[in-house]
Amino acid sequence: MTTNRSIKVKNYWDLIAGFTCLFAGIIIYFVLIPLTIEQRASIAANIFFTDARFFPQLCGCLMIFLSIGAILESLTYGEKAGADMKVTRIDMQSVKETAFSCGTLLIAMCAYVYLLTVLGFVISSALLVGVSLWLFEYRHPPTFITIVLATTLGIYYVWVKLLYVIFPAPVFPFPLV
Repeated sequence: MTTNRSIKVKNYWDLIAGFTCLFAGIIIYFVLIPLTIEQRASIAANIFFTDARFFPQLCGCLMIFLSIGAILESLTYGEKAGADMKVTRIDMQSVKETAFSCGTLLIAMCAYVYLLTVLGFVISSALLVGVSLWLFEYRHPPTFITIVLATTLGIYYVWVKLLYVIFPAPVFPFPLV
């Protein structure tokens, strides 16, 4: 005998966005900033309490607190909710499926950062866009391929040809045809 466990929320997408941003804010604040931005001691840093990490850490804290606010706001229901507000019941299976998709997408983004230096921008970006479309169940083959190629090549063209930004080249040589 199975029971249908569910929770009441005002806005399902606010809840998902809140948890996703909370996780991203924690990763940014506690992992990425300490690994990527070197902390240097200087006279100005001692006087004004700022260094190279100050503004990124401020943004990470802001992201964490705002995402907690979004989570709490989406879970508020009852007397605070107006009579005209729609309260949605979500079943836990859909929450698990969405969490799995978001977690897989986060892993794909981490792999993208690594593969950017190995495969180069075009191939790794095409893989990330393809994985994203596949995770969110957009699988119509001709349109799928068109979206992947148009997005990747469009971004490449704008940044490299119009804005003159240099993207990482692949580590191993590709044979020029």
